[in-house]
Amino acid sequence: MVTFAKLVDEVRKLDEDQIHELESIIQRARIEKARKGFLKSLKEAKAEEKAGKLKFSSDINFLKKQLGLK
Repeated sequence: MVTFAKLVDEVRKLDEDQIHELESIIQRARIEKARKGFLKSLKEAKAEEKAGKLKFSSDINFLKKQLGLK
């Protein structure tokens, strides 16, 4: 496996076009990871809702307490 330090050294050897392409690849990878995280959270929330574990309220004091703000 390539170490992080070796990877950084190799990136520094790239020309400008290659660096821009690498930036694009990294940005797409970050977006995909975020999407997977959102999907996981959505699935967990749906499971909690189905199990009756979610509490809905429009009471601001209750919501603050749930968030640990009061």
